[in-house]
Amino acid sequence: MRLDRQRALQLALSKQFFQGQELERKRIAVNLHDGLGQNLIVIKNQLRLIAEAIPSTHEDKQKLVALEGIVTQAIDEVRRIINDLRPWHLDQLGITRAIKSMLEFAASTSRIDFAAHVEDIDSLFTKDAEIHIYRIVQEGINNILKHSQATEAVVVIMIQDDHLRISIRDNGKGFIVPNVEESMIKGIGHGLGTIAERVRILGGQWKIESAPGAGTRLSIEIPLNKNQSRYGGEIENIDRR
Repeated sequence: MRLDRQRALQLALSKQFFQGQELERKRIAVNLHDGLGQNLIVIKNQLRLIAEAIPSTHEDKQKLVALEGIVTQAIDEVRRIINDLRPWHLDQLGITRAIKSMLEFAASTSRIDFAAHVEDIDSLFTKDAEIHIYRIVQEGINNILKHSQATEAVVVIMIQDDHLRISIRDNGKGFIVPNVEESMIKGIGHGLGTIAERVRILGGQWKIESAPGAGTRLSIEIPLNKNQSRYGGEIENIDRR
């Protein structure tokens, strides 16, 4: 009984931590967009206007054009940071589109050949659950991009047997799977501690399989009955390919 209370307390603290983290991310994202992002756009437009007013033969024109290009890169970088902090797709287009956009961006900005099967899971989960699911997939993809040295990766997200099933695997260098609890304390383990805690909050299960030279596979199961939105559709209508 005492162990159950401790686990319940830990779960409540984890929920509170992640909720606070998301609120802070949203605050920073809004400030970046309304402050730095807007100022960079103003600078870019002013540089363009000045450059247009200068004859094409003037030596300063090329300098202004080059500066405009640098500012454009800075704007793109700010937008990427904002999207990582609080993906606008998640709020405006739904979790399915948000995950697909994440995968498309990963494929377009790396040399890894990504393949994916992502079923439509919009309106199936509560908003809090959607954020956890998005962050789980994001952490899995980031691990591949940062650590795996893979050439191929496969992501499958589907509904089966009243569960959301997520599989993220790669053909990279692999690693010795650490003890997750120790990893959380030491701050290591390729974000496995964060993934494990989010899955635990959702009442799910997870497994990671890896070894040096053998690639990595992350498998996650999240029950619908604990996380389903009351506005969601019937499970029987989901494509069960």
